[in-house]
Amino acid sequence: MVALHGLVGISMVKNEADIIEPMIRHNLRYLDSLVVIDNSSNDQTQATIKAMCTEYPDRLFLRQDSSVGYPQQQILNDLITDLASDNGIVCFVPLDADELIRADRDLFRETLLNEERPIRFPWVTFVPTPDDEPGQENPVRRITHRRCEEPKQRYKTTFPTALVGKAELKPGSHGLIPKNRPGKGVRGLFSRKRKRKLDLKPRTVEGLSLAHYPVRSKEQLLAKVVIGALNMRLRTGGKTAEGFQWHELAQSIMERRGMTDEEFYYTAKHYADAPPISLVHDPLTMEQADLILRYPAEDPAQLSFKLMGFASDCVDAFRSYQQSGKQGAASRL
Repeated sequence: MVALHGLVGISMVKNEADIIEPMIRHNLRYLDSLVVIDNSSNDQTQATIKAMCTEYPDRLFLRQDSSVGYPQQQILNDLITDLASDNGIVCFVPLDADELIRADRDLFRETLLNEERPIRFPWVTFVPTPDDEPGQENPVRRITHRRCEEPKQRYKTTFPTALVGKAELKPGSHGLIPKNRPGKGVRGLFSRKRKRKLDLKPRTVEGLSLAHYPVRSKEQLLAKVVIGALNMRLRTGGKTAEGFQWHELAQSIMERRGMTDEEFYYTAKHYADAPPISLVHDPLTMEQADLILRYPAEDPAQLSFKLMGFASDCVDAFRSYQQSGKQGAASRL
C-alpha cells in the first residue's frame, strides 16, 4: 500500500452491492483516501470495489477478511493501529457502506485537518417511501426523503491520529474509549487518576453530518437484519444489547415469513426508533458524475445467495472449530 496522508476513511463492509459504488465515489470527494475491508461478501460488493480501485489508484484500497461474526470493532481498531505508522495521516474517518458525508467540503476538511479531538457526525436518516422512483438503480438518488429529526440522535466519531495508542473505537464507531481501561481495586484507582487528563469527548460542528441509508429495499432489509442478527449472536452469544433492533426485527420477520410492502415502509421509517416520525423531501446533493452507476448490482436482492453464503461460512467455521478441538484432544493424549 502506498503512503497515506491527510484524511483517511476506513470501512468494513459485507453484502452492500447496491450502495457501495455511490458511497465510495461520494466520500472520496471529501477524503484523501479510503481503505475498505470486505468481510466475505456473497454478492457483487467485492467485485465492484476491485473495479473501482483501478479508477482511484493510490486512493482506494481493498483488504479482505474472513472472520465469522463480523467483529467490526476489533478489525477497525487493528486497522487504525496498522495504518497509524504512516505519519502523513491526520485523522481516520470510520464509515459504514450506508453512510455518505453530508457537509460543505471545505468545512469538512478544514475542521478535521485542524482538530486533535474527535469530531462526531450526527446521523441524518434517509427513508424509502412509496413515492420513490422504482426503476432508479442508485439508492441515493432514489431515496430522497429524510426524517425531520431523529427521535434518538446517534453519531459516528472520527479518530485523530494523535489519540492512536491512547484510545480505541467503540462498537459501531459511535465514540472512543480509553485503550486498556484500568481494572478494579487499588491499582485500577491510581491508573484511573493518571488517565483522567485524556479528553475523548467529541465535538459537534454545525454543518457536519452523515446521510444514513440503513434501509433501501425490502430484500436488502431482510438480508441485513437476518444475517446481521445471526452474526451478532455468533460474536456475542446474545449477551449484549448491541443491535437489539436487529434481533427483534429478525424474530418478527421469521415469525411472519417476511413482510408486506406496508410493513416494509413502516419498518424503514421507524428503523431503530419508535413513532411518531415525520419525513421531509430533502435529497442529498451529489456530483453530476456520481448520479449514474457504472457498476449497478446485477441483482440487488440476492437474498438467497447471501443467506446460503452465510450458512456456508458458518459451516466452515464450525468444521474448523471441530478439527482444532480434535487436534487439541489428541495432543493431550
